[in-house]
Amino acid sequence: MVLYACASGILGWAGMTPLAQSSLRARDLADSISLPLRALVALVCAIGALGAWFLLDDLACCLAFSLACACMGALLVCDLCEHVLPTELVMGLLVFALVFRITASGIGNAFAIALLAGLIASCLLLLNHLRVRRGTGEIIGSGDVRMIVPLALFSGFDGIAYGIFACALVMGTLALVQLACGKACRDTHIALAPGLTAWLFMGTLLPLL
Repeated sequence: MVLYACASGILGWAGMTPLAQSSLRARDLADSISLPLRALVALVCAIGALGAWFLLDDLACCLAFSLACACMGALLVCDLCEHVLPTELVMGLLVFALVFRITASGIGNAFAIALLAGLIASCLLLLNHLRVRRGTGEIIGSGDVRMIVPLALFSGFDGIAYGIFACALVMGTLALVQLACGKACRDTHIALAPGLTAWLFMGTLLPLL
C-alpha cells in the first residue's frame, strides 16, 4: 500500500508535472510550474492511489482510477496556472474512465452514462456558442464542459449526485474565500478544476464506503 502510494506520488512529481508543463509550453503559456504545484500533483496522485487501494477490489479499476488521478492532477495544475484544460489530458482521463466503467458495470451501463452525459455536455456547448454570439460570456468554460463525460463515467449513476455536490461545495467555498480576501469579483473567472477533482474523488469513492 505504502509503496503503491509512493509510486503514484513519484509519477505525479516526475511524470505528470512535466507533461502538464509541456502542454502549457506547446500553447505558449507558462514556462515552468512551481514546486508547490508539483507537490499538489504528487499529493493528488498519492491520495487517489490510496483511495483506489482501499476501496476498489478489481485491479483494472484500481489502476484506471489511479492513472485518472494522475491526469486530473496535471489538469488541476494547468487550470490553476493558465485556466486551460489541455485536450490530450482530457482524452487520457476519458480513456481511463471508459476502462473503469466498462470493467465495473459493463459496456451497456457505460454507454448509457456516456450518452446521457454527452447530451448534457452538448446542450451546454450549444448554449455557450449562442451566448458568445450574443456577446455575453459562457455559462461554463467549454474546457470544463468536456470533463462532464469522463467524470460521469467514473461516478456512475450512483455517485453522480455526490460528485456534483462536492464540486459545488468546493467551488462555492473557494469563491467566497477569494471574494472575502478581495482577490476576486463577481466577473472573475475562477478555475473549476479543484471542484472537478473533488467530483472525481467523491463521486467515485464515496458510494463505495
